Amino acid sequence: MRFYFDQAFDLYVKTLPFVLVRAAAYAAFGAVSIAYFGVLAFIIWKVTGGGEGVSGMMIGLFAAGFFGFLGLWRLARAWVLYMIRAAHVAVVAEFLRDGQVPAGKSQLALGKDLISRYVGGVTVLFAVDVLIKGILKFVHRTVFRTMTVIPLPGARSAGKFVNRVMDFSITYVDEAILCFHFFRRGDNLWASARQGIVLYCQCWKPILANAAVLALISLVGAALFAGAIFVPLSLFSFGALAGVFKVLFVIAVVVTAGILKAGFFDPFAMIVMAVTFNREAAQMAPSAEWEARLESISDKFRELKEKALSGGPTPIPS
Repeated sequence: MRFYFDQAFDLYVKTLPFVLVRAAAYAAFGAVSIAYFGVLAFIIWKVTGGGEGVSGMMIGLFAAGFFGFLGLWRLARAWVLYMIRAAHVAVVAEFLRDGQVPAGKSQLALGKDLISRYVGGVTVLFAVDVLIKGILKFVHRTVFRTMTVIPLPGARSAGKFVNRVMDFSITYVDEAILCFHFFRRGDNLWASARQGIVLYCQCWKPILANAAVLALISLVGAALFAGAIFVPLSLFSFGALAGVFKVLFVIAVVVTAGILKAGFFDPFAMIVMAVTFNREAAQMAPSAEWEARLESISDKFRELKEKALSGGPTPIPS
């Protein structure tokens, strides 16, 4: 079983302009988030009389502000940030295919052009993304988890870790399948998604092995970051803050950690999974047996197949 971190790091460096754009976009949204919650905390503090305790009114006001903001954040992430990520995937595919990108054009402009040429628009891209994620969740829950059951002592804990890795990997596998479409320069994204899911089912073990390493790196990084922030604060004046501002500070730390992960770690994880998928599936033909199996158990896969055929069929060999 091979790991592709060396190749992924090389592509990470080559697409560093995109990494920085992604980081800047997440930082901008993070700054807006912190500012919003800062204003919300100040309003709650004033309305509740500036006490140090946490009251029911304080919790209610904060919950209302939090969930209202969460809806707007998801909308922004779905359209603005996803478009940036998809363009990055497209540029990674160009490097994987040709070893270079055309000169005289920025990577951001190239990614936008590739999406326009091989996808057609963000609406189609987003619709395919939602369908792929739904199929992957179903496959992980019903097929792979059954295949990874081991009747041995400690298997329950190992199984929980495998399940978490599967959940962790969904976004990156989804992007790897999108990269597969750009790599082959397909003219039917639905058909590429159909083939990509079938190929993923054929070579899922090395892909999830790489995802397991990435999950461990993510957990260790989160623990180190939390320790670097909270251990020093526990020795100083954190306890002197009013209750609402303690919550605000924790939110600021969580948002900052999210920015660092989304801006710098997620691009690397995406590239690892894209390289792994394309290298492992390169010599494979999509299996008619796996397609039939997926079609028999997944409504969403049947929907994907119908859309693939209506958009210009790309037949899977028997």
